[in-house]
Amino acid sequence: MKVFSFGLILIALSGLVHAQDLDSSYMFRGQRYVISYQLYERYQEVNLGGEVLSGLVENLEGLKQVKKLLRPNVDIKLVLNSGGGYNVQFNRFFRALKRSCDSGTSNCRITSIVYSHNKCASACVPLFMVGDVRRAGRDARFGLHSAAVVPGAVRIPWMAQNELIRKGVDADWVSRHQSFFDSLRMTWLAPHQLRGSNIVMDIFN
Repeated sequence: MKVFSFGLILIALSGLVHAQDLDSSYMFRGQRYVISYQLYERYQEVNLGGEVLSGLVENLEGLKQVKKLLRPNVDIKLVLNSGGGYNVQFNRFFRALKRSCDSGTSNCRITSIVYSHNKCASACVPLFMVGDVRRAGRDARFGLHSAAVVPGAVRIPWMAQNELIRKGVDADWVSRHQSFFDSLRMTWLAPHQLRGSNIVMDIFN
């Protein structure tokens, strides 16, 4: 009986370790984007690349799973290389990241990063703004354009500006660069061209 009980305990413990491994590392590859999650000793890292498009239900699975895995009050490193996509899903993910790091009593911090030769465009830019610290490699690129009811279709001139201002982009900078938001065509900007916008806080080599 004792040997049998000990065996059950070992099985239970091995199952627990396996579950913890699943909770600390995850990757999802959809049709147009990939997202991964990794829990480290002092922080958790989320990598998002590609475009999250509406109408592709399976594409939402990765975002949903990562939201479940986020640990409360643990620093987050958010690494982006995305052309944007469905703004509703980006906004929901923005709120999930904020909630996981917003207990009001912790020193939890979110750091958003776009590395050199990577991009953050369209709906990715408001998501980038979730960072308490926002860093970009010198050769990173940021893309801005007018919002649209359907991607590439009827534009809504004021929506993109208002979204960015709500997320913390400097309103005067947005007003001075109205031309970026007058067209559905993407305007690509290097990090140094965003000075004064409050989008990028630190540029690194």
